[in-house]
Amino acid sequence: MTKLGTFERCFHKLALKFRTISWYGFLYISFFFYFNAGLKYGTVACCGNRGGRSNFNPQVFCGRTKFINGQNLTALACDDPENYASWDGVHTTEAANKITVDGIFRGDFTDPHFEIQCS
Repeated sequence: MTKLGTFERCFHKLALKFRTISWYGFLYISFFFYFNAGLKYGTVACCGNRGGRSNFNPQVFCGRTKFINGQNLTALACDDPENYASWDGVHTTEAANKITVDGIFRGDFTDPHFEIQCS
């Protein structure tokens, strides 16, 4: 069976069992307890213009250059996105998404609490 087929089967099991998934729970862990999840950076964006505390400028999107306040600003991706929770100040990284999905399947963010087995 393909990975996609396994995911679809597991997701279907999950959809049948859960009542509530606490999205705030995983966001809280991803962004504020990122070090416990194995990430180095929580609220710092991987892709940004290397400015400010969060490396995020809502005027310059990832991969773009914009002339602001007399200078060209370019938002570039970091070399190690696996260490970040935030991709661009708005979206989560694949690393944060993996932590989220693993937590959902373990039952960390569900009510009632349950663990789903996929095989």
